[in-house]
Amino acid sequence: MGPERKTAVITGSTRGIGRALARALLDRGINVVLSSRQADEARAAAEELGRNAEARAIGLSCDVRRAEDVNALWAQACVQLGGVDIWVNNAGLALGGGLMDLTDEDVRTMLDINVMGVVHGCRTAVRGYAQAARPGAVYTMLGAGADGTLLPQMAGYAASKAAVTYLMNCLAEETRGSPVLTGSLSPGLVITEGFLRENAKAGGMNAQRRAHVNLIADHPRTVGNWAARILDTNTEHGRTFAWLTPRKIRERARRPARDILSAYPQLA
Repeated sequence: MGPERKTAVITGSTRGIGRALARALLDRGINVVLSSRQADEARAAAEELGRNAEARAIGLSCDVRRAEDVNALWAQACVQLGGVDIWVNNAGLALGGGLMDLTDEDVRTMLDINVMGVVHGCRTAVRGYAQAARPGAVYTMLGAGADGTLLPQMAGYAASKAAVTYLMNCLAEETRGSPVLTGSLSPGLVITEGFLRENAKAGGMNAQRRAHVNLIADHPRTVGNWAARILDTNTEHGRTFAWLTPRKIRERARRPARDILSAYPQLA
């Protein structure tokens, strides 16, 4: 028999970066628990991604806004796959708009998913590792505004991601010297379903915006492969990993113009 497979739990993983990450982890021989608020959607995604994989994929329902759902996700992962080695707080919601334009419900929903979802995930995972007396890792997916950069028309989302950065920095200190490894992933601009939705709401892109997006954006699969390698091999505690670095942007700007948007007919 070969070595025991690792298991990763990814919240919000039936689409976008989460789904791409799940696929890449399966390709690396790591079992994956996908989750969504819709159980049928989670099961369908797991069945599709795991069809030809040697590692196992299961899909479970979870609303990260509810601590009891997150606890149940951990418990079911342990029951069905024997334990958890990597927990990824990936579930997120980005709604564009200035502070005075967003509705109370928009802001509340983003804070509940993007901030409280991370709080619930971190607490569940750290407590779970302690109770199981086994080492493990907790990672959180960052987003625009996580470094404090001011972004027009992203007030609520960017504020939530800035809060998450602070939370993960605190968790890194609280778990330093323990068997729990923590880290954050900054994926840059990725062409996800959420990006397509918000672009349509904004009325599309002008030529200047298209050129900018073509320069800095990436496909989910590209970022998923990058993130999977980190989750599988990282040993550094409390580190933030950035895919889209200033150096990478400069290097891209010196090359022939990218046309990543051509892969998305709805953005034509």
